[in-house]
Amino acid sequence: MTKMIPAFAAKDGATFASFFTDDATWILPDASTYVGRAAIETGAKAFIESFESAALGAVTIDKLIVASDSEAVTFSHGSMTITMKGKKTAEVHNNPFADYWIKGADGMWRISYEVNAEGITAAPAVKK
Repeated sequence: MTKMIPAFAAKDGATFASFFTDDATWILPDASTYVGRAAIETGAKAFIESFESAALGAVTIDKLIVASDSEAVTFSHGSMTITMKGKKTAEVHNNPFADYWIKGADGMWRISYEVNAEGITAAPAVKK
């Protein structure tokens, strides 16, 4: 994850997708679903192109469940400040997500299934 998040912030859809298995499923908060690394790369590029800029906050793994030496599940959350194209102000998005990880023959852990549940954080009320 420490390599994946910067790839997304750098708007590098190909590198972002490389952290998924060939047959992975990636589900976005709006229920858009991409199956397979090529589709995930296409989806990531489309999402990346929808914003002017993004600054990622820290990603925290809330729970790690190790099923075996080649399978694990993480429940995580993070935040991202995004300025969408055509908008003048940035929005803070909170993103709790869950990943099912598989360790490949090459020793690299990749995501086989990810589901996201993003939402916009309301701006704090201005005191009068």
